[in-house]
Amino acid sequence: MAINMQYAINKVGKFRVIFASILSGITKIFGIRGVFYRIVGREVSGLDGFYDGAWNEYKDIGIELPLDSNLICNEIKNKLGISCMIVDSNDFGQVILGKSKDIKFDDKILVQMIRDNPAGQGQQKTPLILIRERI
Repeated sequence: MAINMQYAINKVGKFRVIFASILSGITKIFGIRGVFYRIVGREVSGLDGFYDGAWNEYKDIGIELPLDSNLICNEIKNKLGISCMIVDSNDFGQVILGKSKDIKFDDKILVQMIRDNPAGQGQQKTPLILIRERI
């Protein structure tokens, strides 16, 4: 996890990371989780990668959040005809980062659709999932 910590320091500064670490340690005593990532922010909490257990060749590579998730979703819709959204979903919560413009549901409803973290936290760390309307 040293690579992740260095990434966090580079993104938000060492004092913010130290502050987040101290508060996180204190709040864990009271059963409150996820404080570190709330303090360091979305850029750091959204970092994916460094998974040598799944793909050894990617053990030193991190994947940052897209700069414009809505733009990417709209490009996918235009080129492939597939409505999509980009989310950051884990056991601590779900955040809708972007969605194609044809998706009319608001973010609250979309978060409810994925609240059980359907992609899980297993061997495929950045999976694609399909959500289909019930007929």
